[in-house]
Amino acid sequence: MTPGRDATRIRDFQLVHGPKSLPIRFESLYVAALGDRLCVVGLDETRHVQSLRGDSRGDAVGVAMPLPFIEVTGIASCAGNLVVAGVTPSNRADVLRVALDGEVEWHGELPPGQFQQWPRPFSVADVAWLLSITRLPTAAMHLIELTGEGFGISRSLAFADDTDGIDLLGESTSVLLARVHGDGRRLELVRIASGQIISRIEVEAARPVAPSLSRVNDRIALAWVTEPGEPRLQWFDAELEPLAPSEVLRVPIQQGVVRRVQLMATDNELAVLLHSESVVGDAEVVHQPDGTIVRHEPRRTLRLSLAAYDSEAYRLGPCTLVDADSKVWAACWMGSKLVVVHRGCETLLSAFELHERNVSECPA
Repeated sequence: MTPGRDATRIRDFQLVHGPKSLPIRFESLYVAALGDRLCVVGLDETRHVQSLRGDSRGDAVGVAMPLPFIEVTGIASCAGNLVVAGVTPSNRADVLRVALDGEVEWHGELPPGQFQQWPRPFSVADVAWLLSITRLPTAAMHLIELTGEGFGISRSLAFADDTDGIDLLGESTSVLLARVHGDGRRLELVRIASGQIISRIEVEAARPVAPSLSRVNDRIALAWVTEPGEPRLQWFDAELEPLAPSEVLRVPIQQGVVRRVQLMATDNELAVLLHSESVVGDAEVVHQPDGTIVRHEPRRTLRLSLAAYDSEAYRLGPCTLVDADSKVWAACWMGSKLVVVHRGCETLLSAFELHERNVSECPA
C-alpha cells in the first residue's frame, strides 16, 4: 500500500485528563458512551455488580447503582439506553435496559443454555440485539432482538465446532463476527444479516487469539495476536476482500509480550490499545522450617499502552503509556477524546486526544 500522509508527520495520543481515581474499585469492567455520559459497569471488590455514571473528566454524575448480577458479560449503548447483559445468582443469562438516569426500565431472563460465549449486546440501526454461542454437542450462534416490550425475533445458526474467541461489530444493517475456531488454529470473518450468513472468509492466521474488529469509513480493520505474542493487523474492504496481507504491529521491545490488541475506531481515527506482559523478577524457592518447599512464580506486570494507527500511511504511531500495571481495562470514544478506565491498585480514568507533530519534534 502506498502511504498517503506526509512521512515527516506523525500522530500520537496525549493525556488531557487524569488519571483520576473513580469512587469504585472494579475487579472487572465495561464502558460505553451514552450521550455525554460515560457508563462504567462491572464487578467491584466486594463481588457486587455496580453501574457508575460520569463524564470524560472522571467526575461522577449521580450515585452508583447496584445491578442484580454476579457477573457482567457485555454492555452496549443503543437508542439513548444502556443495555447490560450478565449472569444472575441462579446462573442464568439476563439482560437489562437502563435509562440515562440509571433507572432499570426493563429486564428479561434468557432461556437456559450451555454457553461458551455468554450473551453480549450490540446495536444494528439503533436496534439492540444479543449474541451468544453455545458449545458442542449443539454448537451454535444465537441472535435475539430486543424490542421496546421485551424479546423479539430469535434466530440460531449451527456451527460445526466450538469457538475459542470472538469479537463483533454492529453495522448499519448487519453484524460482523471475527471468530477463532475451537481448535485454536483458524480465524474467520462472518457477516450476518436477517439471521443468515451472507458472507464468510477464512483469514490467514497462525495460532490466532484475541480478535478485535473495527471499521474506518468503508474499510474493516481486524487485529489479533499470533501466539506467542505477535500482534497483527489486516485490512478488508466492505465485501470482506483482503486489501493486503496482514502486517506485524511493531512495538517497542520494552512493551514485553503482547497478549491482547483492542481496536477503537471513530470517524477517520483508529486507536490501538496494547496489553502486554513482562517478567520483572526471578522465580523463588523457599524452604520452610517444616521441610516443605514453596515455589513462587516470578512477578509479572501488565503494561497498557495506546497508539494511533495512521490508516492513510498504514503505520502505527508512537506508543503512549496508559498504565504500567493494569490488570483490567476498557475504553470508548467520547467525541474527540478516547477515555480509558483501567485498574491497578485502584480504578483510574484517563482521557487522551490525538495530536499531529513533525518527526523532528518527537523524542528519539
